[in-house]
Amino acid sequence: MAKDSKKDPPQLNAEFVARALGLLGPRSTSTAYPSKNVFAEISTDSRTVKAKHLFVALKGANLDGNDFVEEAVKKGALGVICERVPPSLEKKSAAAIFKVPNAEKALRTVAAAWRATLTIPIVAIAGSVGKTTTKDLVAAALQGKFPRTFKTKGSENGFIGIPKNLLAIKQTHQAAVIEIGIDTVGAMAQHIDLVRPAVAAVTAIAAEHLEFLKNIETVAAEELKALDGTVVAGGIAVINLDDELIKLKYPGYKAEQKIAYSLANFIKPRPDVLQGRLALDGASIEVFGESRGLKLSREKFELPLFGKHNAANLMTAICVSRALDATPDEIRKGLKHFVSSGGRSQIEALPNGAMVICDYYNASPASMAAAMDLLAERVRVGKRKGTTWVCLGDMLELGETEEALHRKLAEKLAAATVGYAYLYGDRMKWLADELKRRRFDISVEHFQTQEDLAIRLKEWLRPDDAVLIKGSRGMQMEKVWDSLRGSFNSSKS
Repeated sequence: MAKDSKKDPPQLNAEFVARALGLLGPRSTSTAYPSKNVFAEISTDSRTVKAKHLFVALKGANLDGNDFVEEAVKKGALGVICERVPPSLEKKSAAAIFKVPNAEKALRTVAAAWRATLTIPIVAIAGSVGKTTTKDLVAAALQGKFPRTFKTKGSENGFIGIPKNLLAIKQTHQAAVIEIGIDTVGAMAQHIDLVRPAVAAVTAIAAEHLEFLKNIETVAAEELKALDGTVVAGGIAVINLDDELIKLKYPGYKAEQKIAYSLANFIKPRPDVLQGRLALDGASIEVFGESRGLKLSREKFELPLFGKHNAANLMTAICVSRALDATPDEIRKGLKHFVSSGGRSQIEALPNGAMVICDYYNASPASMAAAMDLLAERVRVGKRKGTTWVCLGDMLELGETEEALHRKLAEKLAAATVGYAYLYGDRMKWLADELKRRRFDISVEHFQTQEDLAIRLKEWLRPDDAVLIKGSRGMQMEKVWDSLRGSFNSSKS
């Protein structure tokens, strides 16, 4: 009897893509789609195309990728998914040409076919806030058990980013963490169906993308489909019991379908709940409880990023790791590999002694509140006696409630004992007005540019001061930090 031979692992090559798109039958072959054309990477931007890439010609709001197919081939693309083939490539091309009715749908179709070849555990991270930081923490924690863990690049978490990242997972990876973001009704169900996670976590439910999701009830209903879809398919849900909307899912799942956590002071011990306690200095958490038959007793984990919200993100990472049977020692080992995606809860020190919290990657009412809590905590722990400053840019995509939500920030600033509020953006004029109208003991200035704000801040910043810089991605509040760093030659705190 002949010995069984292992099949070669699937390759993301032209033949695979053609079969996924129905351009080749299950057993047929074609010289137009050679198996030797193995794609090193997926590119949706002709400017980033390099040799051996698969270029997907997408139609954008301003540009049509189909207009750049020739350019992509000249740069060395081994394959092109497009809706329109240039005449010069119709008869002969060094690249495999996949002509399709809709390039975006084709991208997701190929990603679904590739996902079906993967046997590794895949983790989905969803939620209104903290997704990218949590994704980074989960990926790091898992490296203690699965050294070759893939994670979503940056915040590529939508209809284009998710399939691109699935296609970037190699057969040599041992685990993967995929970030999922939504801004429309129905998106989460489609994403979960594509990712097919073994474990899913929803970080928190808060006001987000209200232009299309309209209200918090719709946000919750959509985000929580990540948990439902995963459990129905046989996976495990990670449940944040400190979130009033997420914890409603806890009773509906069987013990083997969930791992929950809480950072609250009082919670009844349960066999599927991990309890966390944040240290007074905010630098670590102690975790105890039981999960998947393993009892944890005062297990200490260092926090890679400060803040109670990041403690919750770390608890998510610990729960995900436990869902995949990682031990506390493996989790601690993995967390040493943590690398932040940048612009999130970064604490920097200026040479003159002032502390700056750079949290400018994105902003929502919930993340604004968390950032101000972090600012107050770091001032307390550091025993800073100087002035507390907030440099805030607009919160975007809040729909009809945007004015009310910007005005509501006034109470949070007052509770955080902020001394100066330097504001930028048309929507932040509402906050400036609210602070002045309610006569809070906060000095308020509104600026026309980030540069003007930074110049004024540099004039007054003193050694024992503390500064928070935050705003939605589109407000480019990193310009404030860049200006400060350029002036003071900052060093890492």
